[in-house]
Amino acid sequence: MDRVVMIYICLNTYSYSELVKLPKKKMVHFNITLPEKLLLEMKEHPEVNWSRVAARAFEKHLKAEKLLQMLAEPGISDEDAANKVIETRRKLIMNAT
Repeated sequence: MDRVVMIYICLNTYSYSELVKLPKKKMVHFNITLPEKLLLEMKEHPEVNWSRVAARAFEKHLKAEKLLQMLAEPGISDEDAANKVIETRRKLIMNAT
């Protein structure tokens, strides 16, 4: 069984905002719990900005949740739902590059 450890993530204002070309935002500190094995693997890659990776993952998940909420709206046609999926996918792809 993996031991679970706490990791303290500080979302760095400069590097995150500059890399995704957004205006600087107020950033907060956030704690997450990770399996010890995962943390050890992450430590093998100190060149990776894990705060940025986590922030992007959170954003992608929230976008997916919002899309699901839009698709669950009463009265939305299948065509409108499909168009929203295509539009959101396009935006995600553009933001990833």
